[in-house]
Amino acid sequence: MEDMGKNDQPKEKVTTIVISDNTDSSSTNQSRKSDFACGSRKRRLSRDSEEDQIPSSNKRRRINSSSGKNTEAKKIAKPTVVQTKSHPRGNASRKKVKEIPTIEDKKITKENKKQLDYLAQFGKNFYCPANKNCTGLRPIYIDGSNVAFSHGHHEQFSARGLKICIDYFLNRGHDVRAFIPKYRLKNAESSDQKLLNELVKKKLVIITPTLFIKNQQRSPYDDWYIVQTAAANGGIIVSSDNFQDIVEMNPNLRMVVEERRLVPTFIDDMLIFPMDPHGNRENDFEDFLKF
Repeated sequence: MEDMGKNDQPKEKVTTIVISDNTDSSSTNQSRKSDFACGSRKRRLSRDSEEDQIPSSNKRRRINSSSGKNTEAKKIAKPTVVQTKSHPRGNASRKKVKEIPTIEDKKITKENKKQLDYLAQFGKNFYCPANKNCTGLRPIYIDGSNVAFSHGHHEQFSARGLKICIDYFLNRGHDVRAFIPKYRLKNAESSDQKLLNELVKKKLVIITPTLFIKNQQRSPYDDWYIVQTAAANGGIIVSSDNFQDIVEMNPNLRMVVEERRLVPTFIDDMLIFPMDPHGNRENDFEDFLKF
């Protein structure tokens, strides 16, 4: 019994020694692994810190020898922007909402269209944005050259005769405009240049263009200005010209030429108009000059 007890004790010691040896070896292995890990981590950290100091523009890609693929030296976390095409239905809600025209807007648009359609029959070379007041006295549009030469006995352009005609209708309360070519403002082109310039400054005389092409003086046909203005605004034409050439080119202007033309007659400085402008003994002069 004593021998067995003696034998047991050293076995326990041996066992204890073996266990302690295994523990030391495992701890040694773990310490070595931890040292290796720490060393590799330090090397990695030092390498990363060195790369952090390099500007991003100077960083280059390194080639992995084992795989032969390009790898980034360092991945920098950046916000990723993804561009996607939005569905057309999605954009519909973002579009500006169309303003619904009011009743007044529709009325104005309709009136403008009606006005443009009405004016188009007299020519497409002019535009009149708004309707004139079609009540009371009609506006007067004077063929300036025709009236001035009528007073000057068809020998000279009489600025005085033109002023007499303008004053007559102004005294009656009409809106009056006379049309003359620009070259009439030059010296020797009228009987009284100063008087003519005064009428222009008062906006009673409208100047139509005069062109110079290849050193030649040319004037666009001023009769078009007179007839179209009267047609668009419901006015009266004052002229002894029958404008047949214009009527042939645009038959829609026949009515204003034949039914709203007033022929003047001068007896020295006396201006007289027919009591029955249409010559039918029926229409009245006063009614003729009203809307």
